[in-house]
Amino acid sequence: MSLQEKESIVDEIFNEQPNLLASVLVQPQMGNSLENIDVLLNILIVAHISLKESGVKLRKITESLQESEMAKFVVTVNFSEGLDSSGIVSAIGQYIASQREKYLLVYAFNEMNNAGFCSLKTENYKYLIMAGINIVSCISAGKLA
Repeated sequence: MSLQEKESIVDEIFNEQPNLLASVLVQPQMGNSLENIDVLLNILIVAHISLKESGVKLRKITESLQESEMAKFVVTVNFSEGLDSSGIVSAIGQYIASQREKYLLVYAFNEMNNAGFCSLKTENYKYLIMAGINIVSCISAGKLA
């Protein structure tokens, strides 16, 4: 995809889902590099194109929905702390099962893992993971227009 094509799609996202785009664009303030932000932007672009190609139109994702979905994810992460490996797998499985967009979640997680976010080399990586997961969670929880 050319830079011009990417820019056109980002303009569409800005018009249709500005809060999801904002969750990506805020990442420099969290200390994240443009290279890492590009991974999140690509996840958002793929999600946008997928919805568009399938004919699915969502209402605008609100900040309230973003906060609610983030809270659910944080509860899952906090709950899994201190559990043994089978308990962690079970907690993650329950979280994934609650998502309508399981394939998009797997795609996003795979992209973030391949980019090295899951290594948590720096504290900032957790913000990238949270934003990526939250983009998918909000799309999954979003209401159809």
